[in-house]
This record gives sequence, structure tokens and C-alpha cells, in this order.
Amino acid sequence: MSSFARKIKRQAERQGYTRALQALRDDTISMAPELFEQKKIKFGRTHGKKLSEALLDVIQPYKAMLKVNTLTQMHNLVLMGVAAWAVAIGPEPDRPRIFRNMVDTFPDMSKAVRADFEEILWGLVERKLALFPNDQRVIINAQVVDEGGDWHVTAASLERE
Repeated sequence: MSSFARKIKRQAERQGYTRALQALRDDTISMAPELFEQKKIKFGRTHGKKLSEALLDVIQPYKAMLKVNTLTQMHNLVLMGVAAWAVAIGPEPDRPRIFRNMVDTFPDMSKAVRADFEEILWGLVERKLALFPNDQRVIINAQVVDEGGDWHVTAASLERE
């Protein structure tokens, strides 16, 4: 378990899970409240892989393609991976609407940049579906930390009890 996960788990135990969950929600992209109903914070492995490892697998080819070489660029790519993951776990008929809503939450972009952004984001959605079609974990937080030239990604998720 990463130090970030241990920190959140200790906070959850001290403050009660409801307050800790609210703190995590305040620290993430705004999500629909129904995503958090009847769910608990999950740390560690599910589906054979840590969530951070699965997220890295999804974004891996885009790291080279986009020439990601700074912490900020990596953080932005991880956020795109989280957004794509959220779209991919939605019901198939609703994915285009969820995708459009997700794209609309990002800042104003020129038409050319928006087209590239949408192409990359949809590619990440397809990659998540191809690699982890049955993984329905809801990512509630992801962080990237620079560890001396290497990036360490941590992620927390929710699952149904």
C-alpha cells in the first residue's frame, strides 16, 4: 500500500469514513453523488492489478506519443486517463453523453486543440475498455509524485460493498 493510501486510510479511521470520503471528493474532479452511494474506499489490489498500475497501462502509449517529460505533463496525462476511465465504466449507451460532458468540463480550447484532445481522450477510453473491460472501480483520486526523475502514480477507488 502506498504512503498516500495509508495516509487516507488512517484519516478515514480517525475521522470516520463519511468525512474522509468527503475530503477525497473535495480533492477530485466533481462527480455525481450517485457514484458514491453504497460504496466504500478501496485500497490495494482488485482484478489482479493495483489501480495505479492499470491506469499507467492505459496511458502508456500516449506518454511517448505526446512526449511527456515533465511532472506537469505527466499529471495532465494521468488526469486524462482518469477522465477516460470514468467514461469507460459508464453504461455503453450513455458513453457518448458522458464523454461530451467530460470534454465540456475542460477549459476552453481552440477547435484544433479540442479535436486533438477528443481524439486522445476517446483513444484512452477504447484502451481502457480493451485492457480492463470488467474493471468497474471508480477512481476518486490520483496523484503523481516526482521521485528523482521517475514518476510515482497513486490512485484511490470506490467499490460496491
